[in-house]
This record gives sequence, C-alpha cells and structure tokens, in this order.
Amino acid sequence: MSLTAPRSSKQRASIDVPAPDTCPLASLGPASRTSVVPRPTPALSNTATASGHPGAGLENPERRASSPPAPSSLPSPAEAPDSASPGFDHLDKLNLTFPPPTKQAQRTMLYLIGAAVAIALLLHRIWAVRQVRYLRVSDCELKYAHLIKNPEKMTYQEANEIMHVSQLWDMPWLTTISLSFALFKTYAIPTISKVLCKSRELSDPANAARRAEDTAVTITEFLRGLDTERGAQALARMNYLHSRYGSLITNDDMLYTLSLFIFEPIAFAEKYDWRPMTLLEQESRYVFWREIGARMGIKNIPPTREALYLWKEGYAKENYKYSPDNRAVGDATFDVFLRAIPGPFKSFARQASIALLDDQTREAFGYERSPEWIYKFVPALLIARGWVVGYFLLPRLKTPKHIETEEIKNDKGEVTAFQRLGFLFEPWYVSPKVGPLGVFGYHFPGVPWHPEGYEPSRLGPERLRETGVEEVKKNAAEMIAKAKVCPFFAATTQ
Repeated sequence: MSLTAPRSSKQRASIDVPAPDTCPLASLGPASRTSVVPRPTPALSNTATASGHPGAGLENPERRASSPPAPSSLPSPAEAPDSASPGFDHLDKLNLTFPPPTKQAQRTMLYLIGAAVAIALLLHRIWAVRQVRYLRVSDCELKYAHLIKNPEKMTYQEANEIMHVSQLWDMPWLTTISLSFALFKTYAIPTISKVLCKSRELSDPANAARRAEDTAVTITEFLRGLDTERGAQALARMNYLHSRYGSLITNDDMLYTLSLFIFEPIAFAEKYDWRPMTLLEQESRYVFWREIGARMGIKNIPPTREALYLWKEGYAKENYKYSPDNRAVGDATFDVFLRAIPGPFKSFARQASIALLDDQTREAFGYERSPEWIYKFVPALLIARGWVVGYFLLPRLKTPKHIETEEIKNDKGEVTAFQRLGFLFEPWYVSPKVGPLGVFGYHFPGVPWHPEGYEPSRLGPERLRETGVEEVKKNAAEMIAKAKVCPFFAATTQ
C-alpha cells in the first residue's frame, strides 16, 4: 500500500506560480484574470508514490520556467471586447431609424412650451388678483361687523366711510355711469323736465355739460364729509339753487331723485360689475343719502331702505309719461354724453344707451326700441368688462382723477379755491396742467372753463356764480352746528 507524501507549506506555496515575465495572466487586466479557471494541482507520479520520497514526481521548477508557456485560449487585450459598452454596436444605426426632428416639429414644441408658460402666468395672475381684490370690502365688513345684523344703528358718518369702498375704489367707473343714468331717468317725469326746460339748464347743450360737471363736483364734496366746511357749503349751495324754483320742484320729485341716487348704483353693480354691493354697502347708500335728503328739507322719507324702494317703484309707475319736454332734455343730455364719440359711432352709442333703459323709461322719452342684438351685446360687453376687472386687474391705488383736487392758496396761505385734476365731459374747474382726456370727453383745460378752480359756495350756473355766496356760507355753518347735536334725519322723524 503506497501513501502519498504530504507536501510542505513551502512546497504548496511554490506550486504553479510561474515567473512574472512568462505568466500568461501577467499581461491581462483584472477583468481577464477573474475569468481564468484555476489550474488543478498536479497529481503525484507513481514513481514518487513507490519510492515514498516526498518530492518525487513533482515538476522541476527550472524546467517549467524554461519551457514555453502553454497555449492559452484567452484573447489578447487587443482582441478583448470593450466591456464598457457591450452590446451597443447598433447605436450608430439609431439615427438612420429615428431622424432628427424637423423645423416644423421644433416650432410646434416651442409653441407648446410657450402656451404652457402663458397659461401658468395667466393662472398666477388670476390667483394674485383674487387674493387682493376683496381686501377693502372684507376689511370694511370686518370693521363694521356689528352693523350687519343691526343696520338701523348705522350713522351717516359710518355710511359715508362704507360708501367710499365701492364709489371711490372698487367700482368708481360704473358708479359714475349709474349716477348719470339716475339723473337721466328723472327727466322722464314731466314735472321735472318742464322745470329744466324752462330754466334752459339742460335743454341747451351749452349748459347741460356744465350742470353735469357741477353735479359731479357737488357729490364729490358730499363724499368728503357732510360736516366738513367744503361738504356743508356744497349742500347749502344746492339748497340755494333749488330754492329759486320755489314750488315748481315738488317734494316727491326731490324724493324720487334722491331714491335713484341710492338704488341705481346698486342695480348697475348687481348686473354688470365684477361684484355686487354687499348688504352693508346697500344700507350705507340709503343712510347717507337719507341724511342728505333731510338736510335738503325733503319730507316723508321712508324709514327703511326696503320701504323707499317700494315707494320709488310706485312713483315711477304713476308718473312716467311722455312729454315733449322729456324728449328735449333727453336729447340734450345724449348730446353731452356722446360728444366725444366719433361721428360714425354716435348712432350705435345712442342705441346702446337706450338699450340700458327699461321700457317704461324709454317710452316716457318717446325713443324707439333699439335693435334686439344690441340688447344682448351691450350687457354682455359690460359683464365682460366687469369679469376682466375682477380677475385680471389689481385694485386701484388712487381714486379717479375727476374726484381729486388741489388747493389754491393766496399769499397768506389761505385756501381760496380748488382745482380739479380730471373731468367727465368738459374740463370745468380743471387745472391747466391736466391733459385733455376726460372720462367721457376730450378738451384742453382753460378758458372758458374756469381753470382757476372753484369754491363750493359758488357752484352752479354762470349767471348765479356771485349770488347768494354769503347766505350759503351762513347756512353751511348752521348746518354743521346743528348736526353736532343730532342728525337731521333723526330730528325730522321725531
């Protein structure tokens, strides 16, 4: 029985380690070495087994080193495939299968990207506008939250401040339009149009624009505060001018005019503007103008807004009747309203204005009904304008120019007059440095429109400019003193 002699550790370490310069693995990279199958350990020869010598049968290292290396089936580094990109030889053929995009495709892609960016900017604009559009009215509702459930406790001072939100900031343009239509609708009552025709204040186009501007200035002074010197003098001046007509102007006619100044802006905002007036704003208009009516000496003012509205509707139904005076005043007013409209468009503008009148009012003036498409187009245009304002235009930072004024002072620093910074139809009392563009007109300020400014105590027709000035100032001072004790409306209802 022959035993295989165990190999020493040195022998095991020297087995199968070829010289570095002859090792076929020496020239291969790490990736090639890892793929080589290890050579099995050589078996002992029979001679070594028979003799029992531990080194018998082993291969001579010197002979192994001098012998040529065994042929290897491994490829040379030059023949080895590129392991960094195996299987991607077909990439060069991709361009033949997928040609580069054409110019038309590139343009289409740019259009799509541009459209996506535009839509994103548009949505961001809408979001930004809606975040701030309701700030003023929300702050007002929060400040006067105690009046929402108890509007009867609202004072005329609070009503004036609440009114500012809609009339001066949120919807001044449409409010101005609605007040113009409010005045226009009063001319559908024969007793009113007869007085105006007799005075030639509105039947003559030369005077109609002046009266419209004086009315706008007077209302603006009211908004500055009924108890301010300017506001009180403007109201006292209006009373003085009305007093010259005596009994020709009836109490009901004045009350009806007052009611239109309350409800027409509410109706226009509900139909056409970017938001309706809140109940608090509606009540404020009633409370504020109710106090003005009491200071005008109007009697039997209904104690609530709802009661006044019902009275207004009934009065119009009974008193709207056609009269030639109605038509004469209406035509003169249209001439003023449409003066800045280019000739080819005046007919359409007139038809559009008539379309905003209800049938009862239109028939009282004797106007024909406008084409049916105008009754759809004009309201749609106003609604679209309100939608644009509500979703795309940020809230205004300044009040309208025709409301703003500058003080004129003498050498002693005393205020002697006020110059307007804008106008509606004609530049009455407007500073010469203001441009020619008004809300509804185009004129360069200057003579004969009193560019030196106005005094509230001298407003009105030119022929009455210097009359009743001291009386007006005296009545205004008494009005302020009396209001400190009790509001006029409360005093007239007790």
